[in-house]
Amino acid sequence: MRRCQTVRLKKGDEEKMANLFKQTKHAIIQCCTFGADKHAMKTKSKSGKRHLDNTWHIFSYAQRKELIELASQGMRFIKAAHPEIRLVRDVLVEHWNEFLETKAETCSTSTLEQYCSRIRKIGRCINHYYHANVDWHSKLRAPTSLTTPYGEEQRVQQMTREDFDALIKWAQRPGAKSRPYIGWELSARFGYRVAGAASARVNDVHLERKGHFG
Repeated sequence: MRRCQTVRLKKGDEEKMANLFKQTKHAIIQCCTFGADKHAMKTKSKSGKRHLDNTWHIFSYAQRKELIELASQGMRFIKAAHPEIRLVRDVLVEHWNEFLETKAETCSTSTLEQYCSRIRKIGRCINHYYHANVDWHSKLRAPTSLTTPYGEEQRVQQMTREDFDALIKWAQRPGAKSRPYIGWELSARFGYRVAGAASARVNDVHLERKGHFG
């Protein structure tokens, strides 16, 4: 699998980038090492178990997408709240904490914790690529979620079979050209999320043997 090549910016090029998000996105992309031997990077802990230290390496397209999506939201918020900041290396952990506070109203405890993990990862990418020294780790705090203040599950309500059948009937009404009901059927049968249903392929399903989609 092809790896992203790291191309160092010349002095002053970081300032020429249009905004904080573009600076951050550039660092994320340049830290992609798709196809790298993840196992070889593991080190032994005191207990003798092998583990992967916190690293700037991005090993998958899915992780790159998650980091870029969060960087887009976070950096646009920080730029609007602190327009004096021009370089991503000048973004402080306090700015990220402000951003996380705005997410507490709609995001679950689990999602906020995932955001913190991704912010730390982005910080390592910034430090590696720009030779910076940002600390987006030690004082980063996930705020209390207003939707799940006690850490409870957020998505617990299941659609009734009657409502599901009504949606299928509506999607198959005379004259309808779109076929979204195929994705809905897959989601109902296999527990897909939206992204999973959109990327489903015939060879994902194996009726002749047990397994993930058996």
